[in-house]
Formats: sequence, structure tokens, C-alpha cells
Amino acid sequence: MLMILVVLSVLGGYALYSMKPEERIQLKERLVIAATRARSEAERRRAEPEPFRDALRERTPWPAVMPALVALNVVLFVLSASAGSEPEALVSWGASFGPRTSNGEWWRLVSSMFLHAGLFQLIVNCAALVQLGLILERLVGHVTFAAVYLAAGVFASIVSLSDYPMLVSSGASGGIFGLYGLLLASSAWSTLRRTPSRPAEVEPVSSGTFGFRDLPQAAPVELEAEDDPLAEAPATSRGVTMTLTAARRLAPIAGFFLLFNLLNGNLGFGAEIGGLAVGFICGVVLTHGVSIRTPPVPRVAVTMAATVMVAVASAVPLRGVADVRPEVSRVIAVEESTTTAYKAAVKQFQLGTVSAEALAQMIDRKITPELQTVQARFKDLGRVPPEHQQLLEFTLEYLRLREESWRLRAAALHKSNGAALRKADAAERASLMAFDVIKPVDAPAAGQAPGAAAGDKK
Repeated sequence: MLMILVVLSVLGGYALYSMKPEERIQLKERLVIAATRARSEAERRRAEPEPFRDALRERTPWPAVMPALVALNVVLFVLSASAGSEPEALVSWGASFGPRTSNGEWWRLVSSMFLHAGLFQLIVNCAALVQLGLILERLVGHVTFAAVYLAAGVFASIVSLSDYPMLVSSGASGGIFGLYGLLLASSAWSTLRRTPSRPAEVEPVSSGTFGFRDLPQAAPVELEAEDDPLAEAPATSRGVTMTLTAARRLAPIAGFFLLFNLLNGNLGFGAEIGGLAVGFICGVVLTHGVSIRTPPVPRVAVTMAATVMVAVASAVPLRGVADVRPEVSRVIAVEESTTTAYKAAVKQFQLGTVSAEALAQMIDRKITPELQTVQARFKDLGRVPPEHQQLLEFTLEYLRLREESWRLRAAALHKSNGAALRKADAAERASLMAFDVIKPVDAPAAGQAPGAAAGDKK
């Protein structure tokens, strides 16, 4: 997507450069006229009364959660960008990474929602968040807006952790998908619980589609209370229903947001659907009667408590994801250190300063115990992800062959048996062939995240 913008910019610059001076002047005049007309049209529309906009302002004068979320995303992006955009840097700032998140650092399911791997991803997410906040937060209230955003984002992170445990995950897309689900649910309730202010036979058939109306209509609280015993709105409340005009304004950014995430594969299909589904389900529960008033706080609290319990139950089976690569790096280091030490001892043996028995004791007391210690660590790894299973099998096979080759060599040295030494050499060659399979692994130091792909891969 960024490449497309660069290409368009280059082509536009070339076209401008190719123009004659008089053509540039004409283009400038046309742009000024177009900008003046657009500003005049915007001022005219602001001056015109808009019932839906006025009703939203009457219900919630200013969105508070949306600006806070946008500011937090921007500030964290600026701060984290100073550390670099590499996956290791994102993990150090709180991005989700299976071996870290599932081994006690569950707070990463939340913190990863406020980190972004790239500027363009941040801009797209913030644009969608601003547009939703200006309408949806005023419609459902601050508490519901914030609660659904966090709930959907956390569930998207859990789905991403399940589907891609070894990838670094970050981004606000999961929470934003949840807000779109909340918008759909509130619109569905407006359709199902529509209470016209005039007789049905007088209302035009085209007045609304899926909860969207050209003009929001007053909904008598008495009728709403009959349908919903929880309704406690004052008698002077006026119904607020999403208008077709407002829906059309949401469509361009919503479509671009969806297209961007699908093309970039930021979340992965499962996490996208998960965030949207959580937002829609929460919306079905919370926005019952939203045309009359914002969802009551007790209902939001109960819904979020149930959501937390479901999230915990979903995360428990994901505990203990292991990263095999740091352990493989440790195996490689042990092989290199023990081989170097043994070769130095062999040189001393060739000079006659070390006996064959001393070489055998070195293997028994130093080399073999180190291999056994490394093998024991693999038994305590925990849940190895599928993408590391083959690497684990190769490493365990190497350790088995290598320990056997050292054992045969030590036995041959104890007995000074040349035939046994040749058998040990053959076993060593087999073990080193297995070692060559795992040696190219470029694992980071212990406690550091590997260089996995970063982004909204949730």
C-alpha cells in the first residue's frame, strides 16, 4: 500500500514537471476554486440543522475515550520508534510474543493493542478510531465504548496467540473491529425495536435500512419501557437512531480499514472475525434500548465480568508456549565449547603431556554431564508450537547421537582399543551430520525475542 502511494506521488510529480508554465497556473487556479467551493459547502452543511448530530451532542457532548486512545497510540509509537521497528524492540515495549505472553506476561494481551509496527498502520487505525469515536462513543457512552474496545482487542490477541504463537503481535485493529461489531449490533437493535413517533401507515417505507434512518425520530419512553423493563430514561428523552447520511460518512474509512487489514494480513482472518464477533455479541447484550439512552453501567460491568471469565478460560490452554531456538543456541554453544576443549586436550596428548586415561576422564566428568544438562532442559520446555516440532526432533536426535559418540570414545580410551576408537569416530560423524541440520538456526540470547515478523498479526 505504501509503495502504491509512492508510485502515485512520483507519477504526479513527473506530470507536474512536464506541464507548461501556463498549464501549471491554470491547475493552481482550478485547485484554489475547488478548495474554496469545498470549504463553502462544508460551512453550509455545518450551518444546516442535523437532528442526528444534535441528538448525539445532547446525549454525549464530547467523546473522551477516543481522543485518549488516539493520543496513547501516537505517543507510544513515537517512543517505541526510537528503539527501532524490529520485533525485539516491539517486544521490549509490550508487544505480544507467545513464549513471553503465555509464560506469565499476560498483560501483553492489552499492551500490544497500543503499539504499532509502522506509521501507515497507525494512521489507518487512528482514522477509523476517530470516526467511530465521534459517532459511536456519543451513541453508546464512554464506558461502553472503552469496555468493548478493550474486550475485543484482548480476544483478538488471544486468537492471534493461538494461531501464531511465534510471531510478534501488535496493533489496535482487533479493538477497532470490535467497535464495528458494536455499531452493527446497535443498528440491529434500532431496527428490531423501532418505535415510530407517528402511525406506521404514515411512515415512509424507505425511512430506514438496518437501523439507519434519514431522520431520527422521537421514541416515546412509555412504549420503550413496556418492551424493556430495564429502561429508566426520563420522560423527556428523545430517541437517537443512526441516519443513512451518517452511515454513508462511515463507509469510506471503514472500507479502507477493512481492505488495508485484509491485504496486509495484520491480524489474520481468525483474529479479525474474533474481534468483530466479540464486539457484536457485547453490543447485542449492551445496546438493548440504546436509542433511548446509553447502556447502564451495571449492565456493562456484568457483561465485562462475564467477558473476562471467558477470556481467562480461553487463555488457560495456551499457557507455557516454549521457544526452542534459544535452547538450540545453547546446544550449539555447548558443542563448540566442548569440541574446542577436547581438541586442545588431544594436542597435549600428542605432545605426551596428557594420557589417554585423562582424555577419557575429561569426557566422563566434563563433556558428558554438560550434554546431559542440556538434554534435561528440553524436557522442561513446556508446550512446543507446531512450527518448532521438527527442530526439536532434530536437536534431540543430535544430542542422543552425540552423547553416544562421546560414550564410545571414552570407553575406547579407557581400554586403548583402536577398533573401538574407529567405531566412536563413525558415531561422531553421524552426530555431526545431525548437528549441521540445526547449526544454521540463528536464535537470540535467552530472554530475547527472535526476529519474527511484527505487525497486527493478531
